Amino acid sequence: MAQVERNGPGGTGGMSWDEGLAPELAWTIWWMDRVTSSVGYPLRVSSGFRSREKQAELYERWKAGLSGLPAAPPGTSKHEIGLAVDVVWQKTGLREPFDGGWQALGRLGERLGLVWGGRFSTPDPVHFELPAERITP
Repeated sequence: MAQVERNGPGGTGGMSWDEGLAPELAWTIWWMDRVTSSVGYPLRVSSGFRSREKQAELYERWKAGLSGLPAAPPGTSKHEIGLAVDVVWQKTGLREPFDGGWQALGRLGERLGLVWGGRFSTPDPVHFELPAERITP
């Protein structure tokens, strides 16, 4: 897991949290973290770009009941093409730091133009992705 860089996407040394992500998504997540950090709730990117192999591993874990969060079948996840991230709270992980924390974060992401996984038919509150209309070639 990687802490969101305080000076924006494109960190130095080793794999940065935003490596492989669409720049527009990386900057939007950075802004989300700026907003949440300003009120004492910094974010951490728990998963960004994933290989198809990693996606298959996560999907198999979810199907086997070993993960509390859903995973899309390999070949269908926007993580595999750098258009999605999963975030958690830096201080509390998956546990909400306050009542309604995931709902508040989801609304913030939506206001910044992202699709929030908390509204999926199988809710995935940690997931944010670029909508198709915001994808630039």
